[in-house]
Amino acid sequence: MFSTLPFLSLILISFVSLNYGQVITGVSPTSGKASTFINVALTGTGFPTSSITISYILGTSIVNCKTSTAGTATSCTCQTNKDITAGDSVAFRVGSGPWSPRNFTATSSASACAAGSFITDTGACSPCSAGTYNNLVDYTKCTTCPAGNFSSSGASICTQCSINTYSSSSASSCTACPAGSTSPAGSISSNNCTVCPRGSAVVFGICSLCSKGNFSSSASSTSCSTCPINTYTNITGSTTCASCTTGSTSPAGSISTLNCTMCPAGSAVVSGVCSLCFAGNYSTSSGSTICSICAINTYSSVNGATFCNQCPTGTTSLMGSKSVLNCTSCPAGSAVIDGVCTFCAAGNFTSTKNSTACSVCAANTFSSINVTTCTLCAAGSTSSVGSTSCDVCPAGSAVVAGVC
Repeated sequence: MFSTLPFLSLILISFVSLNYGQVITGVSPTSGKASTFINVALTGTGFPTSSITISYILGTSIVNCKTSTAGTATSCTCQTNKDITAGDSVAFRVGSGPWSPRNFTATSSASACAAGSFITDTGACSPCSAGTYNNLVDYTKCTTCPAGNFSSSGASICTQCSINTYSSSSASSCTACPAGSTSPAGSISSNNCTVCPRGSAVVFGICSLCSKGNFSSSASSTSCSTCPINTYTNITGSTTCASCTTGSTSPAGSISTLNCTMCPAGSAVVSGVCSLCFAGNYSTSSGSTICSICAINTYSSVNGATFCNQCPTGTTSLMGSKSVLNCTSCPAGSAVIDGVCTFCAAGNFTSTKNSTACSVCAANTFSSINVTTCTLCAAGSTSSVGSTSCDVCPAGSAVVAGVC
């Protein structure tokens, strides 16, 4: 038996024209190693109606080279499985005809079929198809890439699938794992794709725990989320962030309770941010979640106020006043009552503005609402203190010292 040599150069020996039944001689190359492949052509007339075989003999081994189609000419590439060197003799026959030598008339120069290709039955050099490879020169077949590898057309080696991809055998490319999952290099199935658990995400192709100040609340995350403002996490692999104490704030991505800062007096947490109270508002203590509105008859004219100023005596203002100019004087005939500028009731009066109370009409006088002075009773009539009208003395009486 002949051993197959792994690295072979190829000489395409010029085709030999044969008539059916003729005997062909082997080749005696002029020098050096020729090839293990010899091209033979069968031409002419008189082919039988049944199929015929071109065969060759080298040493003591007889090998059928190719069976022709019935009734037609044929050609073939015969592989001898042995290097042909100067002095060797290779004999051919057609069908069952006799063996007889005949020298070849010419040989061609060597032309190697490179790695990544293979020699076909016709002696042509063809690239390996995608999903196969051949790392030998002058070889007759390509090998299937194993699972976990791939190749493109004309490959001399298979390439291992990278991390987070996989392939079955004969693959021309690798398939990506589902988003949020990873696999080691050379994976052979989607079963090798592992889902990243909560608290982790795929980072640079690797399932990694979320760092402090970040979290992932669901499995298969492709990135970790930053803790929002007013929250924090001080551990790796967090699935959620803890809230800062009420009335305190922190920047996004905080990693500790030390990042949670109490809002000072004069400010409050507004939309998650520690903000100064606007003019007309105030907060008296730190950690406030809202600013309070200045009450009536008070005001604050600056942002960040910790208290509201009282309006001047006898003046009033609406809630949320922003300036002393919002403090309005009560006119004569009225007074500040329960913080509101109120008309004096009948039987009462004020003679000046900015009063804080109405005065009661004296005896033998009276008044209606909102007056600046009380009116004396008419002659022959009297009234008690705070009267709204006068009573006429009855007949037979008179007003003495203000009394009937």
